[in-house]
Amino acid sequence: MTSLRLAAALLVGLSLAACDEQEQGRAEPGAGVGGKADDAQGAELDPEIQREHLEAVGACEGAARRDREHTSVLRYVERTEIEQDRIQCISAANDGVRSALAATLQITAPELADDVGDAFDAWRSEHTKFCDTLLDAHEHATEKSISAVEAGCVAEAELRLAEAVEVFADLGGGRAAPPHAEARHDVCYELYTLALEEGGVGPDASSEIPEAAADAQLQARIDAEELLADCVEEELLEAIPELSARVLQSYPGRTQGQVERTFGDAFEKGSAGVSQVCIVLGYASAEGGPLAAQQCRVAAAMWQHELIGYVVPELAPDESAQPEDEGAPSDGE
Repeated sequence: MTSLRLAAALLVGLSLAACDEQEQGRAEPGAGVGGKADDAQGAELDPEIQREHLEAVGACEGAARRDREHTSVLRYVERTEIEQDRIQCISAANDGVRSALAATLQITAPELADDVGDAFDAWRSEHTKFCDTLLDAHEHATEKSISAVEAGCVAEAELRLAEAVEVFADLGGGRAAPPHAEARHDVCYELYTLALEEGGVGPDASSEIPEAAADAQLQARIDAEELLADCVEEELLEAIPELSARVLQSYPGRTQGQVERTFGDAFEKGSAGVSQVCIVLGYASAEGGPLAAQQCRVAAAMWQHELIGYVVPELAPDESAQPEDEGAPSDGE
């Protein structure tokens, strides 16, 4: 499995799409996305599906980056349009792999094969609401220029959906690795490690019945990942007092209790919304299932932290603490 974050993998798409961008200007939404399952049942997928997804998302990011470089931050209307185009572009690229995900799910979890579209919609809906709530904590919350930040936050959420697809779903090629929770959430990771040890997961684990041991260790990993996801989500709630204080600076007529409840609801609904995508993506590979679904929840919570940092940079995760090989699987495999 490729140990890369999507941000690094996008360089492939950026370089391969460079010539087309120079000739055509902005990338067209979903440009280059296509492909289908190699066989009728979808048991094997053409690696081109993943390559095209990466290239398409990379082209979207490259076009947006180039346009931002040539557009002053003072021109917030144009900056808003750039981010809106970015949303449409990445969304189309992500939607372009829905049939491939459904083909895999027909084999791994047929009951989920028709849920891909609804899951993507839930991710988008909840993250749009999440971004909208965060905007009130921005230093320019009451200014018209906030529209560019709003669109940018939604675009960042769509980019995280693309990353979730590349990390957890089988698109026919080597997958990227999830963000590692240890550096950013060391307390949660310690609890996770203890849970694994208590569950008998490790080189010293043994059983007179290997099948039973394997099942028990798998369940222990699932439980530990669920604990880790819950803990990271709870740690995100620690940002609520600071976020609320910033909101009150812009909207002094509100009460702290009201603002904190609003953020609490947004965090809770956001977590519930991503669970639907994580279930679908978690089962969208031959070796996936409930373990991958919980690992997706961990990654989604960490990406929500990044969205908080996008809107309020002072609350961004400390990237300097990330290990060089960030993508090590969180279950130690």
